[in-house]
This record gives sequence, structure tokens and C-alpha cells, in this order.
Amino acid sequence: MEPDVAKPAIQRPCDSAAHEGPRAAAPAVIDLRGVAKHYDAAAGPVPVLAGVDLTIVQGEAVALKGVSGSGKSTLLHILGAIERPDGGTVNVCGQDLVGLDARAQTSFRARQIGFVFQFFNLIPTLTARENVIAALEPLGGTRSSRDETAVCALRSVGLGDHIDKYPAQLSGGEQQRVAIARAVAKRPPVLLADEPTGALDETTARQVLALLDAVRREHGCAVVIATHDPAVAAHVDRVVRLERGRLVGEFP
Repeated sequence: MEPDVAKPAIQRPCDSAAHEGPRAAAPAVIDLRGVAKHYDAAAGPVPVLAGVDLTIVQGEAVALKGVSGSGKSTLLHILGAIERPDGGTVNVCGQDLVGLDARAQTSFRARQIGFVFQFFNLIPTLTARENVIAALEPLGGTRSSRDETAVCALRSVGLGDHIDKYPAQLSGGEQQRVAIARAVAKRPPVLLADEPTGALDETTARQVLALLDAVRREHGCAVVIATHDPAVAAHVDRVVRLERGRLVGEFP
């Protein structure tokens, strides 16, 4: 399919207020200290993260860059309470994630974290509207309120004319827009994106990056993007480089 044409900025959702970008006095929503992680292999433990320290404030956008195997995705999974570290402390939105049991982790993810994945992870048998509603169901509320929120979120990313289309009827860029709408519909304070442009052509990738930037500015959420894409640097406040599980540099 031809790439969809994006507008330069997000359309205002039905009930949202504008937010400024990160400020010096903004509170920290992510605080990592000495985070370590390894995976077991036949030849022995394989270290993935080795003493990562990182603080991200409200409204800030940070890119995690590094080669495959540097620990980017693992770090995102720890931030999103999908995986546990082997050592260190992980505080996200004032919550100690290391101390959460599996049930509490699930609840935390549902309420506090929005995820955007490289391959969209949409449910193929559900429409765009239904994919967004599915992410809202764990939060409760009435069916009509969830439907209204889903429609507003899809309109805000420029998909007002596609709310009842299935993923197979949408271009790659449109599917990623649905994924972004699904992630932000619940207004999470933290948005995590794992290679969000990796499955897109260059033009559509730039449109998606501009949309993520606009979403961040509109909702005031912190955004963390794991990526190989050099174009991401123009849409974030900081670039953090990982090498062999260690943070080796930050670039404004």
C-alpha cells in the first residue's frame, strides 16, 4: 500500500488539555539505579544489563540507541514491568517495580504504561476501534465510555475515517497509528516504544516519529524509544547510548 499522509501535529482529543514539554523542575517519572539483568544459556549466564542508572522526567522524550543485543529492549521491558531485573532499583511513577508480584505488575502495566511495538501487535480479528477498546477494558468504566474514548483516540491520530476497518485493510503507517491510539487512550504517564519505525518505509517512519512527538507534547507523558533509526534524534530531548548493557553516553 502507499504510505498514508500524516498531518504535522496531532489533532486535539475530545477532552484533553495541552501540556508543555519537559522543564528543569519537572518530577522524575522514571528512576533506575544499578539495574542489572542476565539470561541463562547453556554456556552459562549471559549479562544483558550491567548497572544502568537513568532518570527521566515528566514530559521528556529519550531515545535508547545501541546495536542489537545492547540491552535496549530488555531495559524497556523492565520499565514496563514485563521483566524483573536481577539487581538494582526500578522506580516508575512512584512505584517500586521490583517489589510487585505478578498480579500487581499486570495492573501497573494496564494503568500506567502505554506500549508501541515494531510490528504493531494489533489483533487481526478486531477493528481499529475494538483494538483500542481492548486496551481500555482492564480499567473498567462503561462500554459506551470506552467506545467514546477509543473513537476520540483514533481521531486524534488522524484515523477518524478508519475506526471500523480491520488491520488488514490499513497501511503499515495506519496500523502503527492505531497502535499509538491504543497506547495513549488510557492517558498513561509513560509511553514505551520498541523500534516503532522498524517495519515502516522512510516517509511513513518520519510521520510516525512526528506523531509520537506530538502525542508526547499533547499528553505530557514521558516517552522512551528503543531504536536504530538515526532520525529519532530530532524528535527527542536526549539520546542515551547502550553498549553491552552499559550506559556509555548521553547526547542532548
